[in-house]
Amino acid sequence: MAEELGRRAICVILSGTGGDGSLGLKAVKEKGGLVIAQDPNEAEYDGMPRSAIMTGAVDLVLPVAKIPETLAKYGRQLVLNGQRRKGSAPDDHPPDRLAEIIDLLRTKTSHDFALYKPGTLLRRIERRMALAAVDDISGYLDIVRQDSGELDRLAKDLLINVTSFFRDLKAFELLANEVIPDLVRRQPSDRPLRIWVAGCSTGEETYSLAMLFLEEIAAVRRNIQLQVFASDVDEDAVAHAREGLYPESIAADVSPVRLARFFTQEEHTYRVVPELRGVVVFTAQDVLADPPFSRLDLISCRNLLIYLRAEAQEKVILLFHFALREGGVLFLGGSETVGSVDDRFEPISKKQRIYRQIGHTRPGEVDFPIGPGGGVRTLWPGQTRPVAAQGFSALATSRNSCCSRATPPLRS
Repeated sequence: MAEELGRRAICVILSGTGGDGSLGLKAVKEKGGLVIAQDPNEAEYDGMPRSAIMTGAVDLVLPVAKIPETLAKYGRQLVLNGQRRKGSAPDDHPPDRLAEIIDLLRTKTSHDFALYKPGTLLRRIERRMALAAVDDISGYLDIVRQDSGELDRLAKDLLINVTSFFRDLKAFELLANEVIPDLVRRQPSDRPLRIWVAGCSTGEETYSLAMLFLEEIAAVRRNIQLQVFASDVDEDAVAHAREGLYPESIAADVSPVRLARFFTQEEHTYRVVPELRGVVVFTAQDVLADPPFSRLDLISCRNLLIYLRAEAQEKVILLFHFALREGGVLFLGGSETVGSVDDRFEPISKKQRIYRQIGHTRPGEVDFPIGPGGGVRTLWPGQTRPVAAQGFSALATSRNSCCSRATPPLRS
């Protein structure tokens, strides 16, 4: 349904036991559809709605009595917005309205979407417009100017935090069978293996990679330290990842052997064990604006580039080239490539989007993000202004690292 209907798909999770629906709703959310869960407090069996809410992909949590009215209003608004889009433009100057919304997000939240593809932004904004029962972007702009809560909800929608364990299984099998054994085999014993997951979302991919590395290191009995850095612009997603608590529906993606080794079961959830949690440092970071990690053996950045404009994609790929050690590995999403900088990477597997770093970074080639007060951000359409002073510093990152390693995950 998600594949066929895209933005027109709607998923409703009602009373039931277990985690049924949690996998499907993530697909609906990723394609821009609407996800509703029944309020667990009124459900006869609260397992399914609670599991759904734990995914972080639920748009609305409602009593059953309010769901039909919400569906009717949302459906009518989708139709009106679609008719308006097919006819005349929703505004005389929609790019100007989009620019104002982007600027509002930049100044009122911690997120800058100026380098995201305008089509992606507009589709997500139209989705929020349908939920707010507004049929023109000017009216929606008025709402977000006055309602900081709606602005935050829009930012969450634009971040699209949908992921899963071992997503794209064939790619992870190739990593496990060929790439990771090679990295572990040739790693000097006196140097840690350093991994960066950029755009880590709620942590599933980070823990997937860490499991594969820990398994290989144990299998070959090498005394190698593993350091995994995971970052995302969404602080709430990072907090979720740091806690390491997931719904029982992850059993569909994680083998029984790995569930037994790397997780402990708590009621209808699974929590990562200290061995797995201890090798990962989670931090809030914007790959477009903050300094990167460096001296890395592998970078995973999957399904982030597809949302960025071409110039931003090239900037990020060049940054990754600089951050990787010579011969380091870059792991991208199924619809992403290294693009115009293919002379800096050679394919390990074009089909699975796995590349090896080659060559050297040329002086002045990389546009380094330098954090507070420096550099410029591109604004829609093509204007620039200084980056707002916002939170990235070596001190903050060091503090996050220490807290992440020394403090046990929060328990609800």
